[in-house]
Amino acid sequence: MDKSEWLLQEIREISHGFGERRPRIDSITEIRSVLVRQMTLLIYKTKQEAGKHGDKQILIKHIVSVIKNCKFTLIRVLSYYLLKDNIYRLSTNGIKDTDDTLKEDNSIKQVTKEDFSSFEDLINPDFDKTLDLNINNIDSLSLLSYDFTTPPKYTAAQLKKSIFKQFICAIAELKLEFKITKEDIKNATEKRQIRVNDLSLALGAERYEGFQVCRKKHFRNDKGDLLLRHVHKYLPPKINYDKQVKEVFLFLAKETIAAIIDHVYENRSQHVTNDESKQLEDEDIPKLKKKKIENKFESILVEEIKNVTNTYWKDNEFFENQLVFL
Repeated sequence: MDKSEWLLQEIREISHGFGERRPRIDSITEIRSVLVRQMTLLIYKTKQEAGKHGDKQILIKHIVSVIKNCKFTLIRVLSYYLLKDNIYRLSTNGIKDTDDTLKEDNSIKQVTKEDFSSFEDLINPDFDKTLDLNINNIDSLSLLSYDFTTPPKYTAAQLKKSIFKQFICAIAELKLEFKITKEDIKNATEKRQIRVNDLSLALGAERYEGFQVCRKKHFRNDKGDLLLRHVHKYLPPKINYDKQVKEVFLFLAKETIAAIIDHVYENRSQHVTNDESKQLEDEDIPKLKKKKIENKFESILVEEIKNVTNTYWKDNEFFENQLVFL
């Protein structure tokens, strides 16, 4: 592959999975540029947080500290890793409990892990390759039952196995005023889900199948390594973090692409709303309705992406800028 094309196909597929029907090559190239800058900024800020705490490597709590004001992004991160924990528990402990129960009744066929073929990928450490990262509000509602103000009493082994547990401990340790409401969950998930559903309905059977594949695309393995190697060219040397922190960084890389698309569609929505607020003649109403439909699937332009980044990134020192998250 030409060096100039690195990761363009992955970003194109991920963008399509978040509701961009026909990603333009110039727009995907611009998103790649934004992604590299965003990840450079994210890792730099987390390294700074580690230094403030006297830690030699970046930890989950440093990521939490950096994205603490990006409430919707934090909700999506928590939702995903809670879902991951629940699936893993179901695929291991749940099956074991079932086996123990069935041993008491010999008249019932013994159930083994082979009978749960759908869980085979989930038991693997890389099982999230099969997960749809487009978290919806149903996945997120269980977060309402968690108290983020009191540090849970998890063992070191439990924390090591669970990124979600590390996140909730970090939120409590940092004493963040982090409260989640149903409205927060709705705002964090609903618009993105509606956009994805609208595109699903508009696609034919063959394209729908490809769309579902794109929804599960992510930065993992060699693609994730390629992205991070490129990002580290712009960072100071000797920035250390473990595999779990790396996994969260790569999740936030995908979330960056989603956030750009979210911002563009939000800006479009506001533009149409402003048109509606004007005094319209009766003959203009059909035109406005047509514009709403076209905006759903119109390809994102480079100018629209730059309008988003210009809101967050100013002409001052780059590392003082905000992250492009919601």
